[in-house]
Amino acid sequence: MDTLAQKLIIYDSDCRLCCSLKDLLLRITTIPAEQVIAYKKLPEALKAKIEEERFHNEMALIDTGEEATLYGPRAIACILSDRQPWLGKMLKWPPLFSLFTFLYRNIAYNRYQIITPRSRFQCDCFPENVLRYRISYVLITMAITAGLLSLLSLAYPASVIQASQLLGAAATVWLIQILAAMILLKDEASVYLGHTGSLMVSGSILLMPAALAGMLGFHSPYILLANAVFSGLYTIASHRKRSLFMGLRYAWTIGWAASLAAAALCWIYLYR
Repeated sequence: MDTLAQKLIIYDSDCRLCCSLKDLLLRITTIPAEQVIAYKKLPEALKAKIEEERFHNEMALIDTGEEATLYGPRAIACILSDRQPWLGKMLKWPPLFSLFTFLYRNIAYNRYQIITPRSRFQCDCFPENVLRYRISYVLITMAITAGLLSLLSLAYPASVIQASQLLGAAATVWLIQILAAMILLKDEASVYLGHTGSLMVSGSILLMPAALAGMLGFHSPYILLANAVFSGLYTIASHRKRSLFMGLRYAWTIGWAASLAAAALCWIYLYR
């Protein structure tokens, strides 16, 4: 029995991450495209089935009949149960569902920090700024960054780079950004630091070609340097876009570039 026959999956079309996940869902499942609808295109009669405050933070799965609307993790669990029953059974285990809920909400509440919208227009679906999920997201990005940089250090001999150098440089950038945000941005500090976490992760991912080169036996420091410059330039450009979205001045991007350079030079000098 197709439990999704009368269901409509409602998503935030102003969220680039949501749109990408929607495209992925349609690609890997047999769910008809007409059952996946952007909130702004939903008829008013069906919008009445959605609690607007909840939809700010969670996608919705509405029933065209009389059943209640499901949100967020429970909505996804319902979709997965229909397409992959074994996944649905796994998610019925409370500890696993609690972990799934935690990860989902970290993504949902920080989706505009993960991938920034193309404009500053704030739609009806703009997520709330919930501090506990912002802090947990920042901590997750710190852990991912540390893991990626440690992997990079393992690909090179200690004479070229050491894990303590890379982790020390990352920690220095974080410290500068946290202090600047808390002192100068105040109420917007957590939002800015969410963007910072995304930048740190993307910059670390862009260093993985150098890690691969090192694993293949190419240990030239020039490969690492070139990759680091490319990664740094990308994060500077991305920082500028994110700053524009937040309405911040160009000085913030200059500060970001300066913190990257200062951290790198400081830890290179300490290990010279």
